[in-house]
Amino acid sequence: MSLGFPADAPLMLLHGIGITADLNWGAAYAELCRRFRVVAPDLPGHGRGIRPWPTFSLEKCADHIVALADWLGIDKFIACGYSMGSLVAQLIWRRHPHRVSATRSRCHVPATSWALRLNA
Repeated sequence: MSLGFPADAPLMLLHGIGITADLNWGAAYAELCRRFRVVAPDLPGHGRGIRPWPTFSLEKCADHIVALADWLGIDKFIACGYSMGSLVAQLIWRRHPHRVSATRSRCHVPATSWALRLNA
């Protein structure tokens, strides 16, 4: 069972703030790898991600993930995010809709209301 997606569909796992992909998703790797082509990068500024990044932004994280997909030869992928990663997943969908076959998010608020709260 792959939830309606073809076997080995690319699944990009995007972790929460202040942790790494392995800490966030490690317990699920074995099961997910049976159903999907799992890619679980550390986002910039986290774990083994790019450092230093002088001006961090969620938009840059979204673009970075699409560049990683390009480098891996992945045309479309499922963007699955947790916490901050869910905001990155939403931004990937908004900025690069042709690259996302689906989004799955946990513990998030819509990116627009998040941005409105920061500007209030």
